[in-house]
Amino acid sequence: MMIALPVLTEQAGSGASVRALFPVGKRLVPKAVERNRIRRLMREAYRLEKSALDEPGHRDAPADEARDRVVFLAILYRGGVATLPSLADLREEMRRMLQGVARTVAKMAPDVDV
Repeated sequence: MMIALPVLTEQAGSGASVRALFPVGKRLVPKAVERNRIRRLMREAYRLEKSALDEPGHRDAPADEARDRVVFLAILYRGGVATLPSLADLREEMRRMLQGVARTVAKMAPDVDV
């Protein structure tokens, strides 16, 4: 599950144009070793697929508008502990979610905050 919050930079401060959070619930995955493994896999899937976030939105937006926006992402693990996800499955899901977020952010007016 992915939650995105586009914010203008004067409200968000300086830094990267995308900031991501990868929480894995203790109730879903009770063992810390498994939670950390899932987080590492999610980070790697994000690293490999983050280019999908830049494709539709920033190409169509004016250069100064794209520079003035920061997107905060919370990528939540909602699976169970029965089987740990594979990197290939996480990459596919991550790509799909990031493309959806990119389309949504591209449609938003530059002065509207969610």
